[in-house]
Amino acid sequence: MSLIKKYRRSHAADWISSNQLQAAWKLLKQRGRTGATTLDLHNISGSLSPSTVVSNLRANGIKISPAKYIYSSANGNKIYLYKLEESCSPTW
Repeated sequence: MSLIKKYRRSHAADWISSNQLQAAWKLLKQRGRTGATTLDLHNISGSLSPSTVVSNLRANGIKISPAKYIYSSANGNKIYLYKLEESCSPTW
C-alpha cells in the first residue's frame, strides 16, 4: 500500500461538464493582463464562491496568479483580482 495519497479532483473540478469553469476560464483568457475580479467571476459563472472556481481551474492545470486584494465593496465584501500567468489550456 502506497503511503502517498493520489490527488483526486472533486466532481466540481471536472472541466468538461462544468459550465462555470468554462465560463470563468474564457473570461480570464479574454481579459488577459487586465485580469478578472471576484465580482466578474461571480457574474459570469453564477458561483457564490469565485475563489473555489479559481481553485478548480488550478486543479485542471490552469496557471492563475495568487489573488490580489483590490478593495472592499460598500457592504464589506473584499474584492480580489485574478490573472492568468501565461497562455494555457486546461489539462485533460
